[in-house]
Amino acid sequence: MRLLLLAVIPSCAVSTNLPGARSEQPSAAPPAAAEPAPPPGPYIEAHHDSFGNLIGPGGDPSSAATTCDAAHDHCLRPETWFVSEWDGRGVANATPTYRFEDAFHDWRRGETPPGSGHRTEPATAASVQVGAPAVMFDSFDFLGAPPTSEDDALTATWQMGTVEALDAATGKLRFAGEERWIPLAVARVVVESR
Repeated sequence: MRLLLLAVIPSCAVSTNLPGARSEQPSAAPPAAAEPAPPPGPYIEAHHDSFGNLIGPGGDPSSAATTCDAAHDHCLRPETWFVSEWDGRGVANATPTYRFEDAFHDWRRGETPPGSGHRTEPATAASVQVGAPAVMFDSFDFLGAPPTSEDDALTATWQMGTVEALDAATGKLRFAGEERWIPLAVARVVVESR
C-alpha cells in the first residue's frame, strides 16, 4: 500500500517563475526601477588621459546653448586665465587657458600659447579703470553679444587692451586705438597677471 501525502499550500503563497505558469496571486505593481546612479561630479582635475592627451579641469567644455552673461561669469570656469602677447599698446588676442604643471594650456588642444596670463572678473562701471587692462569677448558679428555656450567662452578668441574711455551711463567702454564702444556685459577686468 502506498501512502500519498498531499500538502495543502494556499494559492496566495505559491509563486512560480515558469513560463506559462499561472499564479493565483493578484497582480502587484511592478517593482520600482532602481534610482539611477548620480552622474559623476561636474568637476575633474586637469590630467593626462591614457593616450597622453591633456584634459582640462572640468573635462571638455559643453557646447549646449546657455546664458553666458556677466551674471554667469561669461560661462568661464574658475580656473580660467587669459594668455595674451598684449604689450600694453593697442589690442591683442587673448586666449582662455588654465594652469597645469606650471604652464598655461588652451582649452581646445592643451597647447601652451605665448604671452602672459591674466585672471579676470566681469567688468562693472565701478571696476573699470581708464588706463587699466581689460578683456572683451569678441563675437564674430562684433555686436557685443556674450558667448552662447561654455565651449564658445573657453575656445573663442577674446581681445585684450587698455581701457581708454568709460561711459558708465550707457554701460560701455572703449579700448585705446579702437573706435567701437564695447558693452560692459562682454568685458572683464584684469585682477591678476603672471
